[in-house]
Amino acid sequence: MFGPGRWLLALLALCAASAAATPARAELELCNRTSYILYTAFAVQTKKGETTQGWIRIVPGDCKMAINEPLGRDIYYTYARTSPAHNGAIRAWGGNVRLCTAEENFRFSYKIGTVRCDAEATALPFARISNKNRPVWTTTFTESDALDTVSAAETAGIKRLLNDNGAKLVLDNRADKAMAAALGAFRGRLHMAASASTHQLFDALETEALKTSAPAGYSVCNDGDGVLWAAIAFKGPKNWLSRGWWKVPAGSCARMLTMPLALDRVFLHVEKHGNPKRFCLTDQTFEIEGRGDCAKRHFSEASFAVTVTKGLAGYAAHVGNQGLVPPLKPKALQPLMPK
Repeated sequence: MFGPGRWLLALLALCAASAAATPARAELELCNRTSYILYTAFAVQTKKGETTQGWIRIVPGDCKMAINEPLGRDIYYTYARTSPAHNGAIRAWGGNVRLCTAEENFRFSYKIGTVRCDAEATALPFARISNKNRPVWTTTFTESDALDTVSAAETAGIKRLLNDNGAKLVLDNRADKAMAAALGAFRGRLHMAASASTHQLFDALETEALKTSAPAGYSVCNDGDGVLWAAIAFKGPKNWLSRGWWKVPAGSCARMLTMPLALDRVFLHVEKHGNPKRFCLTDQTFEIEGRGDCAKRHFSEASFAVTVTKGLAGYAAHVGNQGLVPPLKPKALQPLMPK
């Protein structure tokens, strides 16, 4: 078992890679040795200013490249938080340097002395990386000494996500008969091929868990193939607002509104699907007030599909290859393990 209270705002391991690197390996790498799917961000501070960027999704046991160039003498920071698909409060790995982020994928740049998060950004506590001017560095987010290998983290991660989907497993790094039974039931329910990769399994486990534990606000989950670009529209206090874009990779989710919903309807637009409600948008990141006279205001116009959010504090819209997936009704939910 993993002891509680060991994650919050604590970057437990910063592991240096070899300093004798070739230019081809000049990079900042982020590794996940926890039982959680992590969404990570990083920041670079130079003499001219700083840039924060996120989110990079990393499944248990995996590593992702954050920066693919020599790290040099700049100052670097990292932050990570758990996927909202996991049961319980969101856990985070960070430090004491507050930098601007957003719920959706973001990239913010500020000049030195002008850092001030705007209304759509949130300051989160990042941890500084002491790379000692080395061109190659690996930051490893850890949870327990028992998860010190790729296979241990993968096994613990699969067990945790199976529990998030309704199973009752002991959370450790050992594959056992109970895990095999729960995993077989999950694969059978989703008709997953035996040849599905570990990454495909993590994608499916996270997506299914999000269907029954929508976080506060409004999220869009990509159940189809390929990347989706999504935008939303809703009635604000004074006028209609449309916002975009959010990049949603296959098998993952993007959180578009973070506060508990107080809306009866949210309109959603993705790359190929919509309905007769039309709103203004552009091909860049945007927030547009009003939904009329788009052409006169030099905006494009596109169809948005309605999602009914009345009475809900959180809603996760799921988009498959054929468009919006109907909300999962409680009576359709089946336990993973027989009682």
